[in-house]
Amino acid sequence: MQDLSPKMVYACVRNMSDRAARQPFACALEYSISNATYLPFPDDAFDAVFHFGGLNQFGDIPRAVAELTLPRG
Repeated sequence: MQDLSPKMVYACVRNMSDRAARQPFACALEYSISNATYLPFPDDAFDAVFHFGGLNQFGDIPRAVAELTLPRG
């Protein structure tokens, strides 16, 4: 789970920790505070990307979409 805002990521950590306490997840959860236009992950690190809300708030929408969909190399 990734967001540019540390407060949003920390809120997500708290929320997901509360949920996991009630019913553990089948996979590990990882969190990232980073800019979506310059993600700190290697190419092909993910099989899929799920994005909801906020794309219209990105400073460089084409760069962000490319970052989510195309190899950087």
